[in-house]
Amino acid sequence: MSYDSYLTIDNNVYREISCLETHLLVPFSNASSGALTTSRSRLELKGEESYSSNEFLEQNSELVDGRATLIFDHTPAVKPTHGEIKAARELLVEMCAVGFPNIKREFIDVFTNFLQTAKSLDYKTLSTLLQRSASTCTQGSLSRPSRR
Repeated sequence: MSYDSYLTIDNNVYREISCLETHLLVPFSNASSGALTTSRSRLELKGEESYSSNEFLEQNSELVDGRATLIFDHTPAVKPTHGEIKAARELLVEMCAVGFPNIKREFIDVFTNFLQTAKSLDYKTLSTLLQRSASTCTQGSLSRPSRR
């Protein structure tokens, strides 16, 4: 990943910002190939207008749905349902089928779906999936690497 950015500042005001980003994704290929994306962005100040923040909020009150704190919410997640646990296990089985002995193209879709499903699982459920991984994936091991 690489970035090139340029800023033009005049009287403490950003007049122009330009950015070039390049991302190289090289999963599962031993760095021999990958997908390259390039993004160019440019933001230019075209004019200035003076206003008060209260006036702006009065004129645009329909844009503000509500306010919430940015503090992280540590409320425990709702206990996962049987359906979510079953879906995660089925996706693990499917990942094994498309991932061993050679990774197939559809692996990334199955992996992404697994991650989406696993987000709703709690630590205890994820630990149980890991403990049962030997029976889930007979071709490969999902268990933790050994520590030396």
